[in-house]
Amino acid sequence: MIQVSHLTKYYGDFLAVNDLSFEIQDGHVYGFLGPNGAGKSTTMNIMTGCLSPTDGTVKIGGTSTNNIDVWNFADETEDDQKNKGLQEATSNVYGNGHTSLFADMMDAIEHDRKPYVDAVAGRNALEMILAIYQSAATGRPVKLPLAHVASTDFTGRFGK
Repeated sequence: MIQVSHLTKYYGDFLAVNDLSFEIQDGHVYGFLGPNGAGKSTTMNIMTGCLSPTDGTVKIGGTSTNNIDVWNFADETEDDQKNKGLQEATSNVYGNGHTSLFADMMDAIEHDRKPYVDAVAGRNALEMILAIYQSAATGRPVKLPLAHVASTDFTGRFGK
């Protein structure tokens, strides 16, 4: 099931999508009809995670595509409870989990323990996100490892 709740998107002062809500049940096919500028492409870009909404939530299969509902650690302890429920917009170069990963890193420093994601895994994840962004920006497939690509290359390219 796809659930769109109170989706709103502004481009500066221009309101592109205004408090849109709908549900699509599993096995059903829907289409967007409307004139140019009605917000069809903006809505699809938000639903697929290519663009951040100004407000609202999109859930696919019960999982939010634009906010982290709950962060669960594989070896969670009582000390990890403070990281539960952190939320962030996901259409950024760091992808899902940046806020929670930062919170874990700070906790690891404070408690002299290893973070859940080490530097190598974090770099590999960032490179994968950058590859997705590079492919979206150029319309062409990319090969890993990336050469001469940085997160700052995408400033302003995806609605922010």
